[in-house]
Amino acid sequence: MKFTKMVTVIAILLAATCFNANAATGIVTTDVLNLRSGTSYDSAVVGKVYKGSALNVKEYINGWYKIDHSGGSAYVSSDYVSVNVIGTGCVTYQEDIYLRNTPSWQSETFEKVSYGAQVSVTGVDGEFYEILYYGNIRYIPIICTNVRRDSLSDRSLASDVGSRAANIAEDYLGYPYVYGGSSVDGFDCSGFTMYVYSKAGVTLPHSAAAQSKQGVAVEKSDLLPGDLVFFSTTGSGVSHVGIYVGNGKMIHAPYGGKATCYDTISSGYYALAYTGARRVAR
Repeated sequence: MKFTKMVTVIAILLAATCFNANAATGIVTTDVLNLRSGTSYDSAVVGKVYKGSALNVKEYINGWYKIDHSGGSAYVSSDYVSVNVIGTGCVTYQEDIYLRNTPSWQSETFEKVSYGAQVSVTGVDGEFYEILYYGNIRYIPIICTNVRRDSLSDRSLASDVGSRAANIAEDYLGYPYVYGGSSVDGFDCSGFTMYVYSKAGVTLPHSAAAQSKQGVAVEKSDLLPGDLVFFSTTGSGVSHVGIYVGNGKMIHAPYGGKATCYDTISSGYYALAYTGARRVAR
């Protein structure tokens, strides 16, 4: 019973990083990336995406990723897309375990992996970890796998999309606070973070509480530029959000009568009101 509860708790904790079934998340790493109709640079261009954009990666095919696009599929060069890996999994089952094509015990099996094998975990779906296995999305039972968080993958990605968001935030210092605002006419706290991240290619809801459920949790000691930082300013749950920019500081839209500005989260009011952080630049 204790072991079953432990597995359930692990699944719940990782649920915030769950991706669409049969798809990993890829982040565009070049300024402009062409979407093509096939796996060749001679294939027709069917669209464009920009640096920091998130893609649903379905399959790896000889140097190309097949992605979701406009209700169908398109292809992008894998050289310009960083596929999200949230951790390294080690197979703990004492016998060989089958990988599966879908997150179901009834799924068609694919290939066996042995005790001690390491796999790249990209998400969680029910009782299964989603993994990237030789460029393809497969599933392995949670109960058979131990996951070690890979902070290096976070740091690599945050140095790109997260830093971009932090830089964009600085462009909007001094803009007025407007309750419910999410444009250059004025921002409230979550409207500001939503607007900044939209410029970086990431979609966020317009609510501090809702944003606090996006991405993955980050310890305060591990904060990187672009991480969202959250506060309880009313004494009842998350009510305020800002964008961490390094050196113990954030940029935020604080309250009526005060423009977007820097504030410290290392001491004073916001240190006391701090409730946590999330990394959404994935």
